[in-house]
Amino acid sequence: MPVEMDAQGYVAFSINNGTAAFGLLSREGLASANGVSPEGSGFSGILLSYVVSATDRVDEILAQVEAAGGTVVEAAREKWGS
Repeated sequence: MPVEMDAQGYVAFSINNGTAAFGLLSREGLASANGVSPEGSGFSGILLSYVVSATDRVDEILAQVEAAGGTVVEAAREKWGS
């Protein structure tokens, strides 16, 4: 797998000719980015992210997440890291 990004404790790999990516961040880094303790109860250390093909689908996808019982913990952004 080609490395797409390697910076500040985060590494992302390009999968399937760039149609998908797999990223790894340390448990401590992920906890810090989400404002929780890495040792705290309720923190799984796993984050799932979904990138939509068009911005007009964002509200629809988030509504589907909540309808399925999921919790949206952060507002959508135009680009990860922004």
